[in-house]
Amino acid sequence: MFTAIYMSRTLFDIAERRSLLSLSMSDMVNRFRSAVFGASGYDFMRLGPMALTMSGLLMVAGIGAIVARGGTILDIDFAGGSSVTFRLQEPAESTDAVRAIVAKSLASADAGKAEFTVNNVTMETAPKLTVFKVDSAIESVETLKDLIGAGFEADGTLKLVTYEIEITPADNAQSRLSVGQATMLVALRAQDDAPAATAPPAEGDAATPTESPATETAPAEAPPAAANAPTSETAPFAPPANPPEDEQTSSSTTPPPAAARAPEVISRARVKLGIEGSTEDTARINAKSLLEGIDRAAKIANVSIDLLGVELSPRGDQADQWSSESDLRFSEWEVGLPIEFGPADEVMASLKQTLGSDPVWISSSSVGSRVAGDMINRALGAVFASLLCIVGYIWFRFQRVFYGLAAVAALVHDVVVTLGAIAVSYWLAGFLGFLLVDQFKISLTVVAALLTVIGYSLNDTIVVFDRIRETKGKSPRLTSEMVNTSINSTLSRTLLTSLTTLIVVVLLYFFGGEGIHAFAFSLVIGVTVGTYSSIFVASPILLWLVTKYQPAARAS
Repeated sequence: MFTAIYMSRTLFDIAERRSLLSLSMSDMVNRFRSAVFGASGYDFMRLGPMALTMSGLLMVAGIGAIVARGGTILDIDFAGGSSVTFRLQEPAESTDAVRAIVAKSLASADAGKAEFTVNNVTMETAPKLTVFKVDSAIESVETLKDLIGAGFEADGTLKLVTYEIEITPADNAQSRLSVGQATMLVALRAQDDAPAATAPPAEGDAATPTESPATETAPAEAPPAAANAPTSETAPFAPPANPPEDEQTSSSTTPPPAAARAPEVISRARVKLGIEGSTEDTARINAKSLLEGIDRAAKIANVSIDLLGVELSPRGDQADQWSSESDLRFSEWEVGLPIEFGPADEVMASLKQTLGSDPVWISSSSVGSRVAGDMINRALGAVFASLLCIVGYIWFRFQRVFYGLAAVAALVHDVVVTLGAIAVSYWLAGFLGFLLVDQFKISLTVVAALLTVIGYSLNDTIVVFDRIRETKGKSPRLTSEMVNTSINSTLSRTLLTSLTTLIVVVLLYFFGGEGIHAFAFSLVIGVTVGTYSSIFVASPILLWLVTKYQPAARAS
């Protein structure tokens, strides 16, 4: 009982302190408002015409910037194309230096007119100005990789980081398969020039001819040549010299069935990827890229290999979430090749040489033009549907369509100005780089930010409109004095909400990372513009609509 009373008292104290803190912040805002606007408040409607004119100019400038930027304002989500992120061995002087090399790389007969953008990406494990992202209208991501890689190699001033590959034998327990005795016997056979159909007899036994390769009896011990086989880096697939006793016994006493098919060999090793010249960073690759590298290495080594029989198994975090169709990337893989140890060593040596000279692509993606068109239609549909629903909701709540039209006009203003800021960032990125301004594009995350801005601005506008309706009461007219009184009475609440929200989105912008950088930038602009529009756009438009199109006797 005493514990319950103590906890209740503690919770009451916390709630009381929070209430006092809220009151102190509100008092501070009210004092600031009184110091700036006076005790009677400020006449916001007097600035209405000038504010609407400035807002109109901002919207025209934003639309002009969007048109001038053209297709470069759309990310690959909406424009289609491909995107790659790469890392340099040494920091570049500026983003413009990297942009110049990329421009030369794409200046080919097929990609010369392809639009592209280059942005610097911040990573905790990489120095500044070493990681860059290229978005291009080229649909094939492999083509984009080849062009960029060849361009940097031809330029020579900046070099892309490459893989550092370490190949080691897999654990013995994982090097042996239990799919059949015939398979195990062949997997333990020494790599020599003897034909596969015959096997040397064990020491002390007479040589016995075999009826067929499928029914031959293999020796219990590997020939002495296996003991001299190279290991580790030179031959990661070298078989163990002495198999376990249970396998020796079973192989010598139980021959494989006569109908058994020709045995298969699975040679296993571990491949660990890193970044050349760095002992701390690791490089990651997905199964598709690794399989393509194995195929390329096998062709260079002139070794025939069935890719359908290659076994890949990742190691490390999220390895349990991986599947054969997954695109997850890992830095360590276990590779099983369906060939004998000698050819497998040749393939892995070729893989170490070819993949080790390839650039490390931190990420890559591509979107087809048809998918991009569907994305645009869905995004526009979402924005227009939200605006229509807002008109209907406010019409139902305030029983006057003018309230809904004024609110939607303010929301359209917020969206256009925010999109204009995104368009202008293309030209301001070089001057405002210290503010982390990039060449932002319209992507799915930006559309999500615009819908968030619409919801935030609408909430603030409804608060102001609700106070206007309370101040008007049953008066037959809506006057500018009523609107001013309503805005001044809700100003402290508006400023508190806007400031606290703005602090959060500014922190997201500076510390949120590359993935939400454009999203946070849109929120910073949208929250600022949304606060302005609730006072200087929505309220003046509402006053103008009511006084112009609604008779005084019916105004309510």
